[in-house]
Amino acid sequence: RTTTDPFDDSNTIDVGQRQSILSQQQKTISTKLDKKLHAIQTVPPSHVPPNLPHSSLTVPHTLTTTLSNGIRVASQETYGQVCTIGLLVDVGSRHETKNEVGCNHLLELLAFRSTKFQSSVEITSRMDELGGVTFAASSREQMMYCIDILRPNVREAMKLLRDTVMHPKLEDGLYSEVEEVKRIVEYQTMDMLPEIALAEGLQIAGYGVIGNGGEVQQLGKPHFCPLEALPNLNAQTINDFRNEHLLNPSGMVIAGAGIGHDELVLLSNEFFFRNFWRRKSK
Repeated sequence: RTTTDPFDDSNTIDVGQRQSILSQQQKTISTKLDKKLHAIQTVPPSHVPPNLPHSSLTVPHTLTTTLSNGIRVASQETYGQVCTIGLLVDVGSRHETKNEVGCNHLLELLAFRSTKFQSSVEITSRMDELGGVTFAASSREQMMYCIDILRPNVREAMKLLRDTVMHPKLEDGLYSEVEEVKRIVEYQTMDMLPEIALAEGLQIAGYGVIGNGGEVQQLGKPHFCPLEALPNLNAQTINDFRNEHLLNPSGMVIAGAGIGHDELVLLSNEFFFRNFWRRKSK
């Protein structure tokens, strides 16, 4: 065969020639699998959803468990190949003091960046290898860290979730990630859509200062970090806010969709229980 027509698009090979080529390929290309590396399992792995007809599956419903350290675990099995795990915390910009304005917004931007064990580049590369996506969101009332991941890799995703919440690398310096996210805030402010800026202004006006010279109500505190607050923010300020408000087990919920409840409880105990067992709930 010539290389000009390797797939025989011109249909010039007869049945006998095709069979001869196939026989030669079977002799030269091994199709045998290593029995040790590719053994056929008699029992499906636990991360594989049951291969049953729709009528035989249990209707998904939410299950909840409270760990002994106060963290609540909630899950719903969706029988999909992708699961979502996340940590929701009862903390928001409403908890910020005058000197902490903007900390909550910066914590959102610092999510899934460098930890004490991995750099942000290593985390991003590893998530690409595992088929995972990370994201975080904050508001005046809560913070959420979330990971979408293929079911076989959920344990490693839970480890990353723990590290980004419990062991972030918060450092000061000209080229530190804290300074990087402060510059991101500047860009976000310049590119903010008018309707978002309007909604933020109305919220502050509607739930702002009570009376003349009174304190700002919690829901009147800014959600987005104001530019004038950036010079006051550093790694120590952010870490103090995090220790005071974020790391509160009684205000945490570990949630999962597309994962068995017992598995999520075991992983939550493994990765989050020891970090809080001596900490008193507020």
